[in-house]
Amino acid sequence: MDILIVAFLGYILGAIGRTAYDWLFKALSEPDFKFDSKYIASMLISIILSFITASVTFSTVTLPVGSEFYVLIASVSQGYFLNDIVNKPISYLSKKAPASG
Repeated sequence: MDILIVAFLGYILGAIGRTAYDWLFKALSEPDFKFDSKYIASMLISIILSFITASVTFSTVTLPVGSEFYVLIASVSQGYFLNDIVNKPISYLSKKAPASG
C-alpha cells in the first residue's frame, strides 16, 4: 500500500478513535447518555484539520519507505491529538452556552 494512503488513513483513524473513545466512556458512566451532534461536528472538524496538516506535513517531510507501521502509528497519534485539541474548546463552549429551548 502507498505510504501516503497509510498516513492519511492513520490521521482519520486517530480522529475517529478519539471521538469514539470519549463517547464510549461517557456512555458507560451515564446510562441515559445520548449521542450528541457535537461529537460528529468535532470529528469532522478534526478530520478536515488532519487533511490540512497532513498536506503541509507531507509536502515538507519525506515519509520513510518500508516502515508502514511506524507511519501509521505516528499519523494515528497526530489525528488523535488534533481531535483532542478541537474537542476541548467545543466542550468548554457548549457548557458556557445558554440552553436553547
